[in-house]
Amino acid sequence: MSTLLVGYGEQVINPPVGTELTGYGYYPDRGAEGVLDDIKVRVLFLQEKEKSIVLISCDLLGFSVEFADTVRREISLDTKIPLENILISFIHTHTGPACQRLRGCGNINEEYLKTLPGLIKNAVRQAVDERKEAEVFYSFENLEPIGFNRRNRSFSPVDPLLKVIIFKRKDKKIYLTNYACHPVVLGRIKEISSDWPGAFIREVEKGANYGIFFQGFCGDIDPVTNLNRWGGGTKEDIDFYGELLYNRVLKCERYA
Repeated sequence: MSTLLVGYGEQVINPPVGTELTGYGYYPDRGAEGVLDDIKVRVLFLQEKEKSIVLISCDLLGFSVEFADTVRREISLDTKIPLENILISFIHTHTGPACQRLRGCGNINEEYLKTLPGLIKNAVRQAVDERKEAEVFYSFENLEPIGFNRRNRSFSPVDPLLKVIIFKRKDKKIYLTNYACHPVVLGRIKEISSDWPGAFIREVEKGANYGIFFQGFCGDIDPVTNLNRWGGGTKEDIDFYGELLYNRVLKCERYA
């Protein structure tokens, strides 16, 4: 049986105060006035024999395809990992800096954008350098919905599954997680935040482990806080969602 090597890396990617936030249309001059919680890029590196892949999750709304492909090419040149084995994904937070051109959704801070490829590459290097042997476990668990379908204002259809892959190393465990719901609990606040996915991963990290989150197909799925009162969610709400998801991760682990 071949050995699987798994590594993890991360970097804080907070923009400067004043950088315009993105995700809600036609709210000009929504500049960041502070940081509610750090936004990060997180990287998972997997290697088996001569094959390697890099999975990157950014606490951002997104990049243009051209910008993402440029970063992927630079990573490929640095690591010699094939371009097709490098994935860049986003948690889709609406309280992060504008990094792609979307009409009415904030102007890009070009100087900040120039810093991101270097920070992402640093996180990749960390993940490659600290790779260790790991066992793999996986599980799915139906989750009490934290989201509703905003198109018909009901709980159907939604994707109820929390998906978890656990890489168990001698030093730490790394949880790769996936769930589908827009990170829009906090509404149009003027603070940087990774919304509920960030709160979820912070719960994982309290156990001295690593976590990386990949957003599911969240198209019409908004958090229940928006069903009660749109944009009225609080830090306490995102922390509650984080705790709920982490408790279900632990249940997944018991049956993995």
